[in-house]
Amino acid sequence: MSTLLYKVGKAAYDHRVKVLFAWLGILLVLAGSLALNSPRLSSEIRIDGTPAQTVIDELTAALPEASGGQGSIVFRAEDGGNLNTPAHAAALAEAAEGVYGVDEVVDPRALMAAAEQPAQAQTADAAPAAVEAQPTPLIVDGQPVPGVIVSSDGSTALMQFQFTKQVFELSADTIDNALEAATKPTESAGIEVLPGSTLQALPEVVGVGEIVGLAIAAIVLIVTLGSLVAAGLPLATAVVGVGVGVSGAFALSHLFELNSLSVVLALMLGLAVGIDYALFIV
Repeated sequence: MSTLLYKVGKAAYDHRVKVLFAWLGILLVLAGSLALNSPRLSSEIRIDGTPAQTVIDELTAALPEASGGQGSIVFRAEDGGNLNTPAHAAALAEAAEGVYGVDEVVDPRALMAAAEQPAQAQTADAAPAAVEAQPTPLIVDGQPVPGVIVSSDGSTALMQFQFTKQVFELSADTIDNALEAATKPTESAGIEVLPGSTLQALPEVVGVGEIVGLAIAAIVLIVTLGSLVAAGLPLATAVVGVGVGVSGAFALSHLFELNSLSVVLALMLGLAVGIDYALFIV
């Protein structure tokens, strides 16, 4: 009986190894084709038929200057000082001016001029009385700085601005240039710059998190199965399977549009499902 079980187990193992090497060969072929022809990816996100997408399309046609994505930057005084002081306020105004000067960032003053609605001068004396515990516009030289508001205690400021395109359609260096323009004048003034969620870069496709996850999965499988071979097969199958799937999607991107976020999702789901189901089969 034990001899029969050994033969069945060895046959199953040999079959899985042959399948694994077959998929590995396919992976090498796909990787070679991608090395010759780089994949074409798109960063546009559309959900046609939804009210939100309809509004964006209508806004793009009627007022293209205001149809892009939005960005936000939080400024905070490192020493707990008040951002309404002349030195801090001047640094914030310079930062806002630098951000509005970046390509693909909309200058709200240009929008108002295009709409023939010039902003009315607002002095500190003429400004309406601030409501207690409410943020107020940043005032520099008697004029409000467009898009910048300061908290009631003066410790934090928020700048909100508009892009000419959706955030995922921006050039690769637009966000970096905007953050650099906001950081240069404020760094020497002791003001911390915190980018909003839309300005934070997407995680790497393969980063430290994936490597640590594979290492933990290997430890769990070795402890559970008690064999390096039995633990290694599910991991190898998952990695090769994800490689074939992602490479195949890249290869097909020459025929249809592939979103750049698809790669991240494919890797995350592929590793999770690949390891789990391979473990179930074992």
